[in-house]
Amino acid sequence: MQCRNTCLNQNYGETIVWANRVSPLSVQGVLTNEATEILSDRLSKEANRNAWSHSKEAFETGKRQLGLLKFFGRFNAAMAVAGAGAFGFQVGAVGYCSVECVGEFLNE
Repeated sequence: MQCRNTCLNQNYGETIVWANRVSPLSVQGVLTNEATEILSDRLSKEANRNAWSHSKEAFETGKRQLGLLKFFGRFNAAMAVAGAGAFGFQVGAVGYCSVECVGEFLNE
């Protein structure tokens, strides 16, 4: 385990730390996905309620809320792409360092 951590730090440095944070399997990734889903759902309901209101002010509010919802959708898609890339990077980095450390262990 120590060998693998040393290998990751020497070969990947801050990049592996970033990948660990962005990965969809990390605690931060799971919490971000859940929070965004909850916010998107609530915003969607509120925006549709306001957009179908008979009040012009409520309609304008609904329109702004739907624009924000569209932004959330794009943000979620970008985070999913970044998370998938980070996960693949993690698998490759950990795999490489694991093989390197097994090789060192066998050569001892």
